[in-house]
Amino acid sequence: MRKMQKNEFSTVYQIMEEAFPAEERRTRCGQEILLTESDYQIDVETTDNLVYAFLASWKLPHFTYIEHFAVQPKLRNCGTGHQMLQQFVRQHEKVVLEVELPENETADRRIKFYERNGFIQNAYEYLQPPLTKGGDTVPLMVMSFGASLSRKEFEQFRQEVYQKVYHLTEM
Repeated sequence: MRKMQKNEFSTVYQIMEEAFPAEERRTRCGQEILLTESDYQIDVETTDNLVYAFLASWKLPHFTYIEHFAVQPKLRNCGTGHQMLQQFVRQHEKVVLEVELPENETADRRIKFYERNGFIQNAYEYLQPPLTKGGDTVPLMVMSFGASLSRKEFEQFRQEVYQKVYHLTEM
């Protein structure tokens, strides 16, 4: 796993479009703007110089937040996601991510994948702010690596992610 190079962004965004519904990702332009953020990084897995998986994360004051993580559909269930995620959590402290509510088979599979990789569901209500102008909030679930978050930690995470990632001043 290594840091994405600018010329690989198109492939990363294509994988993102295939893996995430529109309300859970930014526009291409909005996503490109993030590449200038010092606390934002996209890591990729490649073979023969072709990107086949990525993990986009934010370094927050008290947490590392995985915003997007996906493997190309034809390469899923081959261990790539597991290897990337395990490497990532070994290199970062207090890793947190958002997942869809368990309302369909795909969401259930994602949650189980994260649980097999050491993530724990947190029982606190959470809304992802809109990622595009005029978009809706999305009810999601927060998962944390290794241990569940206390109420205080959860509120701290929500405040940090709302301010840094979603640019909200009032919660």
